[in-house]
Amino acid sequence: YDAEPSSATATNEITLGDANVDTLRMGNGVEIVSSGALVGGGTNTPTFAVRLSANQTGLADNVPTTVEFDTVEIDTDSAFNTSTYTFTVPTGKGGIYMLIANCHFVHAGQINFNDTTIVKNGTGIRTVRFNSRSGDFEDEGSEIITTIETLAAGDAITIKANANSGDGTTTTLNGGATADVPTTFFRGFRLIT
Repeated sequence: YDAEPSSATATNEITLGDANVDTLRMGNGVEIVSSGALVGGGTNTPTFAVRLSANQTGLADNVPTTVEFDTVEIDTDSAFNTSTYTFTVPTGKGGIYMLIANCHFVHAGQINFNDTTIVKNGTGIRTVRFNSRSGDFEDEGSEIITTIETLAAGDAITIKANANSGDGTTTTLNGGATADVPTTFFRGFRLIT
């Protein structure tokens, strides 16, 4: 049944069909039934959310280091490996993904810069940097990075953290699950297209 708009109101509502039509089907598999329920449309899976359970200590000065996410909060497709700290796109689940990561850096002394990098198959694809150029060095700070990327089945995604302390000291990534303390986490999901 092909329905043409039969009326429009001042509230930008469109009435389709007539009183005998109880389902509107769209070409993308979505249906709206007479009850107003939305049927179909897909899901945002795989979806994962991981974090550090405790501080990751001893990050060497100015050496990009894989963040050791060891606590899984959500993993709909069992695609995150806590031994390799890697999300691997499952077979048949390629597509467009939203990826979000936050690293909370803590230094014993000063810092020049911190980098948080999203790594795909061993190569950095997106980086965010905090750079303390003013000489008023900070000893702690969070960096959040968000990106939308096309990923294929088998693509391996990790997060690297890099800190340049300016004084050669090591850095700690803050972990744990305390709501009022900045922490280090990684999240992602496939977008419905």
